[in-house]
Amino acid sequence: MDCDPLRQLWKYPDQLVWFKEWTIQQASYIPVNKPPFTLGVNASEWIIDLERPVNILNSIYTRPRSVGEIRSEIIMHLGHYISLPLHLIFVEDVPHITKLSRSTQKIWELMKTLVEAFGFHWHTAPIYAITELAHMNKLGFVHAIITDDFRTFLYGADMLIGRLTFTPDTLNHTGASIYQLKSGLSCSSLILIHLLCGHAHLFGNTGWSIEKALEAVRCGHDDQLCDSYQQFSPADFIAFCPIFRAELEAINDVPRLSSSFPAGDILATLLSPTVSSKHVLSLQLNTYRGYTFPRAHLLANILKGTALMDTSIHMSICQGLALRLLLDCRDVPWGLRNSLAWSIKHFEPFPEDIIRTFNIVTTRITVNPEAMNTMWMELTGGLVNEIILGEYSHTFALPVILLRDVPSYIITRLV
Repeated sequence: MDCDPLRQLWKYPDQLVWFKEWTIQQASYIPVNKPPFTLGVNASEWIIDLERPVNILNSIYTRPRSVGEIRSEIIMHLGHYISLPLHLIFVEDVPHITKLSRSTQKIWELMKTLVEAFGFHWHTAPIYAITELAHMNKLGFVHAIITDDFRTFLYGADMLIGRLTFTPDTLNHTGASIYQLKSGLSCSSLILIHLLCGHAHLFGNTGWSIEKALEAVRCGHDDQLCDSYQQFSPADFIAFCPIFRAELEAINDVPRLSSSFPAGDILATLLSPTVSSKHVLSLQLNTYRGYTFPRAHLLANILKGTALMDTSIHMSICQGLALRLLLDCRDVPWGLRNSLAWSIKHFEPFPEDIIRTFNIVTTRITVNPEAMNTMWMELTGGLVNEIILGEYSHTFALPVILLRDVPSYIITRLV
């Protein structure tokens, strides 16, 4: 019996898409004055995956990953994300839930530092990231969740994206698997299927197949179970359980169920998980009305002296900053929409698919850093008030821009 029966329901994704194209399309549907297209990420799940040993020369032997390798992979993923019109909220389990080794703790702290340096949001769940993310998806704080854990649907998630595997320079060719709650199924349906086909360590091997569990759902036993648990007193629910088991066992060719089925404590966890209130999430996650920006000097410090400086990661970061400036100022009369996009020395042109989708008219600029101040002032009609090349930004090729006639909340997020 599959230990994750829900995975059997989604043997194949509902959509197979190119992640970059799909993200641009989804982001284009968001109104100008609304928060950007946002994805939730299960940070705890990603950390566990990053710690898995790697094969040595495709052999049966493995070795642990070094912190440097893990750091490079995190930066590569975040670099791809920053170049797209989206915001990310990384959610971790509450720290005491998982006992961490010293090396894992270092990776955890490193990931949080990198996530915040790239301008994304880090959030700690009251208990489990999986329940917090599903709750955020239901409330609309995130439009979808990047995870391979289908149990997220049990808690009310609407859309999942299978975890992405980027390799250097493959953003345009990275596929994504999109999963959505199947028609005719609800959270109650999934809970009953999960109880009947899983939890062998509690109920023993029930012998129920997915097909028989779906038959029980069609008979309405899913809503019957969940409604009874929520409406009955504890004593009445205990009295209800033998009757409910008998009704399930009346289905043709199904085995008898354990006397402990269904477990009330498991139902309590599934139906009433501990999550943040909408008010708390609004305060922590909805404090901005536009895109967040990478922290140029912090990123420069992190990348300085590493081999990553020789890759295209700095170009992705600069494109990401330019993209966020353009999209964040679409509703500003003297904003950047029709006047500013950049291609600083050695950078590739700004992505045409994004320019086309968001109807951005750009002025391409290729200048040497020494002439940057004068040329940007001339080519942008004075819109760019000042360009500051800090201690690291010259090496990093990422200037910090201060804008005139642009709301102060944008300026404060840049510096």
